[in-house]
Amino acid sequence: MGILVLSPRRRISMWVLAVLFPLAAIPCGCDTRAYDNPLDSRNPTTAGEAPGFNAAAGNEEVTLTWSDLGIRDLAHVQILRWSATAEAETLGAFSPGVTEWVDRSVINSETYQYRAKYVVKHDPTVHLSNTDTASPGPERIWVVDERRAGLHRIAPDGRDVVWTLEGSGYLRSLAVDEERGRVWIASGYRDEVIGIDASGTVVAVIPVEAPRKIAVYRQDGSLWVAAEWGVGRYSLSGDLLFEDRTPSNPKDVAVDQTRGTCWVAEGTGSVWIRHLDGSTAQVFGFNYPFSLSLDGSGRAWLVDAHALRVYRLDVGGAVAGWLGGFAQPVDVAAGPSGAAWVVDWDADAVVRVSEDLERELTISGFNRPLAVAVDGSNDRVWVVEAYGGRVVKLTGEGERLGWSGGLDFPKDIALDSGTLH
Repeated sequence: MGILVLSPRRRISMWVLAVLFPLAAIPCGCDTRAYDNPLDSRNPTTAGEAPGFNAAAGNEEVTLTWSDLGIRDLAHVQILRWSATAEAETLGAFSPGVTEWVDRSVINSETYQYRAKYVVKHDPTVHLSNTDTASPGPERIWVVDERRAGLHRIAPDGRDVVWTLEGSGYLRSLAVDEERGRVWIASGYRDEVIGIDASGTVVAVIPVEAPRKIAVYRQDGSLWVAAEWGVGRYSLSGDLLFEDRTPSNPKDVAVDQTRGTCWVAEGTGSVWIRHLDGSTAQVFGFNYPFSLSLDGSGRAWLVDAHALRVYRLDVGGAVAGWLGGFAQPVDVAAGPSGAAWVVDWDADAVVRVSEDLERELTISGFNRPLAVAVDGSNDRVWVVEAYGGRVVKLTGEGERLGWSGGLDFPKDIALDSGTLH
């Protein structure tokens, strides 16, 4: 076998290579490998801020949830809170494995900010989570999600979905009985109107063929149901009290809480009205009545989807005026000040219309809004974005206060102010 003889230059090159090669395995400041520890400031995803911390508002409480992140040497997790009127404070320290706590030392309508502090053994570094905000309140906001066939309850500040009832059947609409603290949903798939209490328990099931829309008369808890066959009134226990098949294509229903009068938007071109004494009337001259809402005085706002107008009617049903120029109006909600909010589907906007039928405010930028509700106690407006899969909370002046996403095809919304029960 021959002997390999290296020249002096060759030997020097091999020595240099032998020295430099091990250095390539030693990390340096320019290393780009992934740092898997979420509390590592060099983690490219978290930048050291622990993810997954959430604060969900409730009535005089805020539910806080977090992840222990699988940290082996985690000593405990501290919860920090501060607000515009209070300095930052530590609310408690929680052992590893505890990932939820309810803060009941809060005041409704106040806004609080929270974050978690992860204390790791033998590590003096301060590790914090993301910051989340919550504004507790008594309101319950209910939303039906058509594609998931689910009922959702939204937090009073609009920032979280706090409860979901899956598999409820094809849901068309819902209405709230504030006096008794329950929500009624119309299930077209099951041919039922279903009553659910605030905790999510089914408390009543009323068989109704092809229900579309529901309205509650709070005085006795009775239900007015607009169905494909007409309109009927049902007692709280589910007995059929009255039916009328004159409205052959009812699209919406509303009840005057003061007078007990029922109004129905009849898709064939009229508004059907039944008074508490049993007399009925119809107002003609419309094209395609699609949605209606009554204000506190018993006056009606009516969307005519084909005429692209919104009408205002007095307590007897006479037309007081109308406003046109909408791209495709699909819903209307009367506000506490006498104005109304109109959902303009094709314009991706909601419009506040004054009592005198003038455009006061247009808020654009929604992704196919489908429904709107107004909280009469604090003039807050809730908009359902069908294609955006979320619910947005606004002030009466259009400022966005919060939103809840993660929905599939939200379709209808109803509010419970929480003040009557």
